[in-house]
Formats: sequence, C-alpha cells, structure tokens
Amino acid sequence: MRTGNLSDKRGESQRDKNKTPEADVDFIVNTINKLPKYSSHYRREQTETLYLEPGMTVQKIYNLYKTEFAAQEEIAGRKCVEFSTFKKIFYNEFNLRCKSLKKDTCNKCDAYATAIQGYGSKEEKELKLQEHNAHLEKAELLRSKMKDDFERAKVNNNIECLSFDLEKTLPLPRIPTNIIFYKRQLWVYNCGIHAASNEKGYCYVWAEGEAGRGAQEVRSCLLNYIDDKLPKNVDHLILWSDSCGGQNRNIKLTLMLKAALQSHQTLKTISMRFLEPGHIFLPNDTDFGKYESCLKGHQRIYSVDDYINTSVHHLLNTISILTTLEREVGYSSYTWATRVNSESSITTGTKKNGSH
Repeated sequence: MRTGNLSDKRGESQRDKNKTPEADVDFIVNTINKLPKYSSHYRREQTETLYLEPGMTVQKIYNLYKTEFAAQEEIAGRKCVEFSTFKKIFYNEFNLRCKSLKKDTCNKCDAYATAIQGYGSKEEKELKLQEHNAHLEKAELLRSKMKDDFERAKVNNNIECLSFDLEKTLPLPRIPTNIIFYKRQLWVYNCGIHAASNEKGYCYVWAEGEAGRGAQEVRSCLLNYIDDKLPKNVDHLILWSDSCGGQNRNIKLTLMLKAALQSHQTLKTISMRFLEPGHIFLPNDTDFGKYESCLKGHQRIYSVDDYINTSVHHLLNTISILTTLEREVGYSSYTWATRVNSESSITTGTKKNGSH
C-alpha cells in the first residue's frame, strides 16, 4: 500500500502536455516565411493579407515543411508535427491566402511586373513602379467613384445609376452528352443592366441567330430600358461599363444616348463613365453569378425560353428578364443620327436648351 502525500490532479488541464514545442512552431514559421508572397494587384491600399503563388496549397506547404525538416541533421530524432497541427499554426500565425490560378489579369499590371522584375536599370524600374502605382490609383479612384454614384442614386430620386455588361456566352443546347463538345453549338447572349435605385438586375436574352453582340444590340437594350423602366422623375442618368470599344465606348452608343436625351420627357443629363481596363468588377458580375448558380441544377436546356424560365423561378426578387432581343428591335446608326439635332454637340451630354 502506497504511503505519503498524494496530490489530487483530477480536473487539471492537460494543455501543456499536448502543446506543440516552441522549437517546432518556430521551425514551421521560418519555413513559411521563406515562401514568396505578393499583395493583390487589384488594390493599392495597405492590407495585411498577402497571397502565395497561384496553385500553392496548405498541403503543398506541409510537404515542403516535411522535406526541409528531414534535411536538418541537428533535429534528428524529433518528429514532424501532424498536418492538423501545421494547418492550425498556418492560419493562426499568418494572414495568407492561396491565390487561385490567374484567369483574366490586367495586361498593364502584367507588363509592369515583368519590367520591374526584369533586367532594366534601377532608374527604369523605378519609373515603371511609379507608372504602375499611378495605374492602380486610377483604377481605385474609378471604383470609388462608381460606388459613390450608386449610393447617390439610392438616396436621390432624381438620379439613377446603371451598370451594364454582356455575360459570357451560354451554349444551346446545354446537355451532358459528350459528343456535344465536338459540335458547333448555338450561343445565347445576355445583356445585363443593374439599377442602383432598387438594387435589381435586368436581363435581355437572345440567340445569336436573332442578333449579334455588338454596339447596336447593347444600345438597343439600353434604350428599351430607358424608355420602359427608367423612373419618370429621373433627370440625371449615370451609366457605368467597361471600356470595350466594340460594345460600349464608341460613337454609336453616344448617338443613341444623345437621341434618348432629346426625346425623353424628364432627362436633362446623361453621364457615361468607364472603369479602368483590367480592374473591372461591375454589379452585373454578381447578377451573372447568381444566374449561373441556378443553371448548375439544370443539365438539359434546349431553348432560350428554357434559360429564361430557369431564372424566373429562382431569382424573381433580384433579377428580372425584361425581354428577348429580336432583330427588329435594333436600330442602325443612321436611325440614331437622324434623331439627333444636327446643331447640338454630341459631346456635351446635356440638352440643347441648357438644362444641366
């Protein structure tokens, strides 16, 4: 029988026994610190979040850690920590994100990054760095301006702010049969318009056999919205889009807006604004994402009406399908030009009578 004073250790924490040794934590931290890290090229403001190389994952970093751990002779006899422990340290000690593989990057940012990391002189690299910073500042300024315009439209009934964009083409038919990928499919187009006043998206859907996807179709969708959906009390319309010359930034769209301004009963000013190329994220992208999420549950779509009906049942409160665009809806550039008063300037953006 045991004798002596025995302390009661029931209820005591076992945390210290399971705690990862500081030496192991330091080794993991040092390993992760050796990895190259980057800030996002889309935002210039200071942020604590850094990004790892595209394709890098926590599992890959753990494998690198094990390789480096095994190569250290002075720590022979010790064991690598488990992946769960490594993962916990990774998220607790660092504010890192494993960046997804790049898809649509900014060509200017890519060119600047290549020049800065290249073999030029120090002065040349410094100049490119300054140009890159100016490019990022402009992109951020335009994003902030668009956000301010949307906020103004929410509180001022006399202002409406719209963003518009074309969604990526949708295949028709949409079926899971493998052979369809080797066939020439019909494409369905969707021109989205997002209104700031009610935070709702509107879609114009048509097939490529009915119309194209150029400036004429985009302006026809905009005109239809201005004529049918724009609140009657609006006197200042602000439009935001990307800088695609074939669809948005061209004389054809300007002529249409001028004609719409002259014929509309309440509109006095139309402002057309563009985001910086390569740094474009419009509210329409969110609308398109919601719509495409609905399509995931529908493997078989055989017509434009099927695409429309898919969204009607799921997105009634956030996205509305206004109409399908038919060939006769579009107008030629000559039609718009004849509606514009020949004495007024195309670049003023205001009515000839001096209204602001």
